[in-house]
Amino acid sequence: MKVKGIITAFFLLFVLVSVVYLIIDESTQQVNVSQNVGEEGGGAPQHKVIAYYFHGNMRCRTCRKIEAYAREAIEMGFPEELKAGTLEWRVVNIEEPANKHFVEEYELITRSLVIVDFRDGKQSAWKNLDRVWDLVGDKTAFLNYVQEETRLFLAGDG
Repeated sequence: MKVKGIITAFFLLFVLVSVVYLIIDESTQQVNVSQNVGEEGGGAPQHKVIAYYFHGNMRCRTCRKIEAYAREAIEMGFPEELKAGTLEWRVVNIEEPANKHFVEEYELITRSLVIVDFRDGKQSAWKNLDRVWDLVGDKTAFLNYVQEETRLFLAGDG
């Protein structure tokens, strides 16, 4: 009879832990979704642009260079917009389960820089800046390309 009681207690504990895990996982996903669509509490800008750099677990030298150049282009080109919250820079590992939806949403084939326009908390436009792969050997051209495309999105012309 003792064995049956131990097994019952084990299964009850297992069910309890599973329920707690599901609750925590669901609340984490809801937070990720609200962050991903640019909805933030209180006084959030009606127009926001997010520059996403999408990567995976394996990161080659060129991928890291694209990320570094893209970050530099955004941070050096738009400090006021970043400070005001009308522009955000986000680095996302698409191999994490909570981020896999980006692959289909933005038609990602490889590591990518995607500029996304949000209006009133809803995505209105996006563009994969695929020329970054061609321009990674020319830093000045790379920075100009990323800044020009970002500027178009900030102006509402993206």
